[in-house]
Amino acid sequence: MSALRCLLPMLLAASLIPAQVQAANNKTPPKKVVSKVAPKVVAKVVAPPPVVVAIPTPADVVEAFHEALRTRNRDAVVSLMSPDAWLFETGFVEASRDDYVKNHLSDDAEFARVTDYKPTRRSVITDGQTAWVLTQAVISGLFGDQDVDLEQTETMILRRTPTSWEIMHLHWSAHPRQTAAEQDALAVPPEARVEPSSAAPTAPAQSEAKPEDIKKP
Repeated sequence: MSALRCLLPMLLAASLIPAQVQAANNKTPPKKVVSKVAPKVVAKVVAPPPVVVAIPTPADVVEAFHEALRTRNRDAVVSLMSPDAWLFETGFVEASRDDYVKNHLSDDAEFARVTDYKPTRRSVITDGQTAWVLTQAVISGLFGDQDVDLEQTETMILRRTPTSWEIMHLHWSAHPRQTAAEQDALAVPPEARVEPSSAAPTAPAQSEAKPEDIKKP
């Protein structure tokens, strides 16, 4: 009987071992906690497109000069001219920009303000750092108490700068505009034109003197 008492705890312990093993196998392992961290957003720096600055053409500078005169914008006129610019105007000569500003700019600006300037023909010639702008224009209006109706020719020579062009020479010439009737009157018809002759000129014929025409002493 004593042997049975000793054996009984051993049997109970042996029967409990499989149950404990099964319970251990059925136990769900703890879930791992994964920390979700938002990814860093790296802002992509996009360089702005390069700014393209349009360089004025020689003709643009000439137009800007006339507009500055018309609006009496003295500073704009000065900025468009080279300090060593030469100006020829109706026989007058200014050998620098300062001379022109002092002597004729005010009168030219007032004339441009009250008259209408219309280019009729313009030609631009460029050669490297130099440009020639040749303009024919009609100017009409009333200046003071005088009617203005002129045909003007204008030559501007411009020099290239890093950002634009500057006027280094200006030559104005003008005359009263002819009417259509005056132009027709001055036109020589083709049939009236005398072509020079290539033949050598001949000496005029001399008449023979008759005896009765000879005076006696």
